[in-house]
Amino acid sequence: MKFSKGLYLPLVVCSVSFGALKQVESFTAESEAHTVKLKVPVFPESQKAVDDLVSSTLEQVAKNGDVVAALKASELSFDSIFGKLEASNIRISDAYGLLAIVANTSTNAELRQAADQGMNTLSKELIQFSYREDIYQVIKAYQALTPTLDSAKQLVLKDTLLGYQRLGMHLSAAKKERLKALKAKLSDVSQAFDEAIREMDSKGSFTEAELEGVPEEFLKQLKKKNGAYLVDFTRPSHRSVLLSNAKNEAVRKKTYIMRSAPVLLENGPRLTEMARLRTELATLLGYSTWADFK
Repeated sequence: MKFSKGLYLPLVVCSVSFGALKQVESFTAESEAHTVKLKVPVFPESQKAVDDLVSSTLEQVAKNGDVVAALKASELSFDSIFGKLEASNIRISDAYGLLAIVANTSTNAELRQAADQGMNTLSKELIQFSYREDIYQVIKAYQALTPTLDSAKQLVLKDTLLGYQRLGMHLSAAKKERLKALKAKLSDVSQAFDEAIREMDSKGSFTEAELEGVPEEFLKQLKKKNGAYLVDFTRPSHRSVLLSNAKNEAVRKKTYIMRSAPVLLENGPRLTEMARLRTELATLLGYSTWADFK
């Protein structure tokens, strides 16, 4: 396996730049030129703030769901149903995004753990929400009306119903309860798996020659010991710079491996449990394997 430069950038990390940083005002001006309004995110900075974010998100999602569930036959429309559901999706996505950034970047270990637990709470509560029979029946009733929709809205309706099928809404009550329990357990194990990787202590050192190609501005930020540069493999900014710029393949390979190697023994049983849970989930839903389900 070749470890090529630039192939392993994190999914949600701003590009690393050592030039002048743009200010919020400059982004705002650019967005207004495209009739887009930007909102500066407010990150939770305490356990209470995390709890408030999670509870307010779940409360709004539940309210939107209640509105949809209470719709009368004469009130059924694409906008009355999917407008509320999409508003919930946006609210959930925003909350997850804020919590994920805090969980992965905060220097406060207790706050990282609180944010991680907040994401897990959201995940498990939303599992319960996704199985709301009343909302499912409203969407089925709307489909039965054979509404005239453009291609985009047709796809939304089709994908939504397919999503319910993949949840197992057509199965018996007992099987649906088992599916919900499996998903909740999988959320717990996945959280523990990710937290172990994020909280591990994984550091290393490289000589100046080994770090050929790495920007000088980045090297100036690193501490040195016995003439070698000290790198923290748990920091996304360190990993992304090395993986994207180091010319030495051995350096890139070590950086990639050391991201998770120190917790392989701890996470091995969790990985096995995740595979078992996924296999049972797929089987209950009528698929031969988890890969077949995905």
